[in-house]
Amino acid sequence: MKFIQISACFFFIMLYVSTSRVAAYSNEDFQHEIRKLGYKEVQQALAESKAHYQRDVQLPLQIPSLAFSHSFGRFNNLEGELNDSLDVEYVNKDFPQNHYKMDIRPLKYKLSVPKETIDKTIVLENGKTAQILNSKIISGFYILIFEHRGWQYMLSMDKENANQLTVSPLIDIANSMK
Repeated sequence: MKFIQISACFFFIMLYVSTSRVAAYSNEDFQHEIRKLGYKEVQQALAESKAHYQRDVQLPLQIPSLAFSHSFGRFNNLEGELNDSLDVEYVNKDFPQNHYKMDIRPLKYKLSVPKETIDKTIVLENGKTAQILNSKIISGFYILIFEHRGWQYMLSMDKENANQLTVSPLIDIANSMK
């Protein structure tokens, strides 16, 4: 149930960002809309996460090779710690298909992934496994979930770039974490 709730929230955020950036927003208007959703500079969100969890969150060294106009983050500090997470997003306000997102949470509160939502399980370079989710969860996005140093990472990327990209960039990003 928790996975479905998180997935629904994730879907609505993605939908909002996708539809709102299609409009001819100025950078200032676009940033204002994003801030209304609680997003801020990535470093601020990382600092909030570190203060809350009393430990650093490592971000991957790579991002997809797409043109992004904005990056932002949000630490979700909800009641209790069960649904707390760090969201980091990269978007291009003029090209909605250029959208990459990370959802990071402690393993203690990791999302359980129903078997029927897993397309494939792969082994990363560090020997750990990662799951590629199918589109039953969030249609229109490639999703990769893996664990690293006490955190669960859920990476997603818009499938509209399918003519240019596959899930491979997400695997490369996961492998960039040493």
